[in-house]
Amino acid sequence: SKIVDSTECHTIVFEKAEGRIVTVFAAAAKDGFQKKDVMDFYDSTLPHLGWQNRGNGIFVRDNEVLMIEYDGNRSVPVLRITVKPQE
Repeated sequence: SKIVDSTECHTIVFEKAEGRIVTVFAAAAKDGFQKKDVMDFYDSTLPHLGWQNRGNGIFVRDNEVLMIEYDGNRSVPVLRITVKPQE
């Protein structure tokens, strides 16, 4: 898939008493990826992994929230996915 094959990824992990916070940044290496393609992929995939879609790139499962943010205003699109404890 273009979303996975043409990206460079970086991960940041923070541990805290309430749980772990993980943020992954993915930047397209060449042709990029479109927001609609990214959101369609996660909208169709994450519910099969137990995540409930709350809309606007927000999913919840158990005591965690997963947020997907797309920034197409750079020279290459950047995708940020964060999983953290639900507040």
